[in-house]
Amino acid sequence: MGCSIQKQKLPLSQQTIAFSINTHTPQSSQDITERQQNLKTLKSLLKSSNFAIAQTYQTNNRRRMNHLKKS
Repeated sequence: MGCSIQKQKLPLSQQTIAFSINTHTPQSSQDITERQQNLKTLKSLLKSSNFAIAQTYQTNNRRRMNHLKKS
């Protein structure tokens, strides 16, 4: 699973992290540096107690399960 972090001048608690299923092998030193920076920021976020994870969309599987529960 890949991860990208929005690069804005926001406090860590307000930064957006987008996860994607596609991942790639680092092709250059810039990719490696960016990946290391993303990992450091993610670790900082996880250590911080004042951040929330927002669900932006539901997968089809979750919708199907919710529908089955209502039936």
